[in-house]
Amino acid sequence: MSAALHTPAAAASFPRRALAAAIDGLILAVFVQALHWGVALVFVPRLESALAWHLYLLATVSLPCWVYYAWSEASARHATLGKRWLGLRVVNVYGATIGAQAALVRTLVKLVPWEIAHLALCFPVPVFTSGELPMPRLLFSVYGLLGLYLAAALLTLKKQSVHDLVAGTYVVRVAQRASSAS
Repeated sequence: MSAALHTPAAAASFPRRALAAAIDGLILAVFVQALHWGVALVFVPRLESALAWHLYLLATVSLPCWVYYAWSEASARHATLGKRWLGLRVVNVYGATIGAQAALVRTLVKLVPWEIAHLALCFPVPVFTSGELPMPRLLFSVYGLLGLYLAAALLTLKKQSVHDLVAGTYVVRVAQRASSAS
């Protein structure tokens, strides 16, 4: 590791991280929607309780996303596809690569607002069947958490969001290698 990774200047900019997140979101949207709707054709008619709906969302939406983020960031490239395309990777606060445990912690904390939103949409009566929003206060907490995550990413020296602070990680820009053809 070069000493440059230890300086805040090596931290990826907020706009670059946001673009990487948007790319990952599009990739996940295509894959997760295909899985979600494919399973829905079989199981949705059988989903009668709030718990059944929540487990359905957990299996078809949350779990694939958890696996994508944790596996990608713990892989040899230490980056999701969006981060790789933009020349970013996740490292620990010392600039070293992260392991599976840090990647999983980072992912779980990153997706807390998402899971709270799923709970709010499923309990006590699933909004999908009732048409009424059952727990709007819980949804307001999601907006509060998203604001906190955004503020942390904008205001910390290394552009670390809450999930980075908890996992002891940050996102850095990878130096572009010179082309071997030249």
